[in-house]
Amino acid sequence: MATVNELTHDQQPQGWSAGAAGYESAFAPFTDMYAADALQLLDLKQADRFLDVCAGTGALALPATRLGADVTAVDFAPGMVALLRERMQSGGLSARVDVMDGQALDLPDAYFDAAASMFGLIFFPDLDAGMRELTRVTRPGGRVLVGAWDRARFPLFEVVFRALAPLAPTPPDRSDVPVSMRLGERGPSRPLAKTRVWSTSRSTR
Repeated sequence: MATVNELTHDQQPQGWSAGAAGYESAFAPFTDMYAADALQLLDLKQADRFLDVCAGTGALALPATRLGADVTAVDFAPGMVALLRERMQSGGLSARVDVMDGQALDLPDAYFDAAASMFGLIFFPDLDAGMRELTRVTRPGGRVLVGAWDRARFPLFEVVFRALAPLAPTPPDRSDVPVSMRLGERGPSRPLAKTRVWSTSRSTR
């Protein structure tokens, strides 16, 4: 586990809290389309117990609640949690929304029918702890999904690299994997790459 001094800005809650409103207006619409696909992969049913880790402003939690799932949404950034609670209330929806660390969930074993993290677990200092926790709280035979950026198919990384290269005192090292891209770089030998859903008892996709 990385210490606080080793964490990047996007691995700490302060920045996400302060930028919650900006994230909601600028970036959430981009991730919403991936969230719709994720919910289809999870095949949520009405009254399914569903956990959304790193819920942000509700890209997964809000539509899952509208589907009739029993939703628990957690995020380590209080600002994101506050905004999501407001959105739930304004939409006439009811769900548990709490501040919580996805690497150490304060939730019971084998409780949820499905659990997911869309573009959130990818920032964890300890990726394996995040995956273990998602699996731990999901019942045997339940579904677990994680969304991760694939650097090879994500053009923004290359655009930023080319823009910054002339300004850098030394050439940037292309072998340095950004925090948010680590999971997509781990390859098919790992349980997760890109958007992948698996059963807690066996791989399903």
